[in-house]
Amino acid sequence: MHTIYQSFLLVFITAITSFGQVRVGATAGFQLATHTPADVGVRNKIKTGYFAGVLLDVPLSPTLSLRPQLLYSAKGARKDIPGPLDVDLSLNYVEVPVQLVYTIESGTGYLSFGAGVYVAYGLSSKAIVTSNGQTRTFTDDFGPNADQYRRNDIGGRLSIDYELPYGLSIGTYYAPGLANLNNPSATSLGNVATHNSALGISVGYWLKKR
Repeated sequence: MHTIYQSFLLVFITAITSFGQVRVGATAGFQLATHTPADVGVRNKIKTGYFAGVLLDVPLSPTLSLRPQLLYSAKGARKDIPGPLDVDLSLNYVEVPVQLVYTIESGTGYLSFGAGVYVAYGLSSKAIVTSNGQTRTFTDDFGPNADQYRRNDIGGRLSIDYELPYGLSIGTYYAPGLANLNNPSATSLGNVATHNSALGISVGYWLKKR
């Protein structure tokens, strides 16, 4: 997994040093996150998260470009667990999406379609657990135990963006996780493989216009 992170970071360094037409921008937005599928007996619900970071656009041809991003991404899920327990789970990641983007002129701006992958590493977590009117907070949800989650994540990413003439862009994306977040020992608790899933809206600003 560390080799994957190094490869994505190399994309950023190579882009900055080797491509005169590379554009740099900032992006932020919110996302509707959850875990899929739910563990046995658990009902997963949507949790609103957010993200922010920087992005590059590396031209490969007049219509194709490589678009890596470096994000702080807040994901997680809300869980109803028999007992009854209500869990508001926050999982915070450093996330690196890399997409191949196809762009065409549309009206006065540019319409882009992106497809690619992301890798992520868990930085911090918080679980607010409510049971019988009492609330407790836990901050150790990443780790090797059966009731913890793996830090490393990888998934796909599909996006549509529209860039206005003055550099502002708006878009939407879907990022289904592919890595099982549960530790192997979680199967002894009857848990199934669970993945991050996020649907979001982004706003960006490019320092260099097209």
